[in-house]
Amino acid sequence: MNSAAVKKQQPRYVLLVDWNRKYDWPTQGALRYLMQYRATNGFESAFVKIGRRVVIDEAKFFECVARQSEKEACHARRLEGTQRQWVKKTLLSGKAISNADLIAACDDLPDWGVTP
Repeated sequence: MNSAAVKKQQPRYVLLVDWNRKYDWPTQGALRYLMQYRATNGFESAFVKIGRRVVIDEAKFFECVARQSEKEACHARRLEGTQRQWVKKTLLSGKAISNADLIAACDDLPDWGVTP
């Protein structure tokens, strides 16, 4: 067995002030915002304070970004479902729905299979 494979990979830390030397995104200001509100925005595990210095665990940071992207996708799907329910409810109620309203509701959802 390869001894390198057995060794636990050490986390890689980057100082917050040096982050933009390695990565273009996010900016230092955005990182400071994420750091300040880390307890409520889901980035708590990515930032580590050592005295007055702040370091970022690269792997955990990008895991947090992926988790946030997943949450946004879930929110978008929920919104699509809400739009679908509105169109279905309006059509089933027998109320007149304007073509413009239907198009506005369906604009973001071309895969509905509904053609106004």
